[in-house]
Amino acid sequence: MKRNLILIFTAACIFAASSSFTLWSTMDKHKRNERVRLERTSRGTRSATATEINAYLIDGERLQVQVTCYTGDVNVEVSGTGGTLQRTSVISGEGFVNLDVSNLLPGEYRLTVYIGNTLYSGFFTY
Repeated sequence: MKRNLILIFTAACIFAASSSFTLWSTMDKHKRNERVRLERTSRGTRSATATEINAYLIDGERLQVQVTCYTGDVNVEVSGTGGTLQRTSVISGEGFVNLDVSNLLPGEYRLTVYIGNTLYSGFFTY
């Protein structure tokens, strides 16, 4: 009887400890602000050398794309596995856009930013 009680108590402690680590790990993912590294993957005829593009995954809920030193439309796309388009937006000139990614399924996603004929892309994990 005493042995069974010890086994039950030990199992309950292990379950509680593993649950708290899982919860802590999930909370950690959603609290951090992570920069999405973008690389120029193609170059068009229009020069965008002074243009700056920054992207951040903020609190695990939104993807913020910032553009400075540019005039014109900037197209922003988020695609999932197999190239399926998940989110899209347009920034007119300098500015930023926040894309809600809180309801995306866990996985790796590609961020693509089109500035004129120049293409920038990077990956982030949600």
